[in-house]
Amino acid sequence: MNIYSTDSTFQVRERFRDRYPMLDLHFYRSAHKPFRGNLETEELRADLPLTTLSPNIKDGTVNIDGEVTAISLEQALEEDFGLHVQLVRRSGRQWMQTSLTDKWTLQHHMNFAAAEAEAETDG
Repeated sequence: MNIYSTDSTFQVRERFRDRYPMLDLHFYRSAHKPFRGNLETEELRADLPLTTLSPNIKDGTVNIDGEVTAISLEQALEEDFGLHVQLVRRSGRQWMQTSLTDKWTLQHHMNFAAAEAEAETDG
């Protein structure tokens, strides 16, 4: 997935959700430790220019293939772009941080969310 220094958080999230509609990226003021969630008070809910979050950000790409793990994606966005991101997965009407399942691949998260949604509509 391309990341441009001129992007906003909304544009990055939208690009990601085009590929994974049951997943999302939430942006935070600071990084979180692996297998730990972010505090809700740290979440940046507004649509912000990426340069506000990482003033020296450069254009680049991040791998979002299905076999990439949640933790690998979060670390790549942190290390390569200076962005503090938490992957979240749709669960019913809520978005859940994936901190306990950081080792799952993006495709596994997507499949799990889709199965949950199907069970919810069947049940």
